[in-house]
Amino acid sequence: MISRVDPSPPPSSAAAEDAPSGPDGTEASAACAAWSRHAADLAAGMVGQIQPWPESPATRSMVLRGELLRLRAGMYVPPVACASAVDRAVAVGCAVGLALRSHQVIAGRSAAWVLLGGDPPDPMELISPSHRTVIAGVVVRQSVLAPQDVEMLGGAPITVPGRTAVDLLRLHAPHVASTAIRGLIASGHLDLREVRRRLDRLHGAPFTRRAQELLDRLDRPAPARTAGRTAGRTAGPSDRPGSPGQAWAVREARASTCLPSAVTR
Repeated sequence: MISRVDPSPPPSSAAAEDAPSGPDGTEASAACAAWSRHAADLAAGMVGQIQPWPESPATRSMVLRGELLRLRAGMYVPPVACASAVDRAVAVGCAVGLALRSHQVIAGRSAAWVLLGGDPPDPMELISPSHRTVIAGVVVRQSVLAPQDVEMLGGAPITVPGRTAVDLLRLHAPHVASTAIRGLIASGHLDLREVRRRLDRLHGAPFTRRAQELLDRLDRPAPARTAGRTAGRTAGPSDRPGSPGQAWAVREARASTCLPSAVTR
């Protein structure tokens, strides 16, 4: 089962803050120990599957053919390594590396990817209730996190779907937020009524009005489209199968990896 977690950060040493990060598999496993022993144990099983590939057209072609997933620059894994939500949660920690801190929580597009699958977002995204941290190739946002905003998945902290949706609506482009949120709804993770309640409690926080307007559009029945209007539509980046929020539309969701009630610690 998924359990709640208190996101209050414990003290950490200055030496740990300065630790280097990299795509090495052993370092990736050690990094997840910042979250929990359970996450570190799971990451150890992923070490042998982490592959350092050059950023080249040939590597990109392998990604497009579905032979590799790009966790971050120079760090790739075969898709089977990220087959479940637990695998993907641990993969985020592996991608961040030794710069990962215990108080950093998987959030935003990364949280949606953990639940929905597809291609990992670039960059990975974390939230920290503590001081802002700079990690190369990773977005770390500073924000207040209540205990009910965070749950544990495979020993890794991740924002609950309702909080994830609010962050997507407030902080991401409308097409990115809409695609991911529709995926969360279709997979049974999200109820828009909860998202609306969360937005109502923000009381005029930055970008809340924008988020509410986008939520209103998502909650509105989609108009019927004619064949002539859709035939010439060009797919954008967020429409490409495999993107976070699109996996539910291109393959049947797996009950063991998508529904929170089926995930074990």
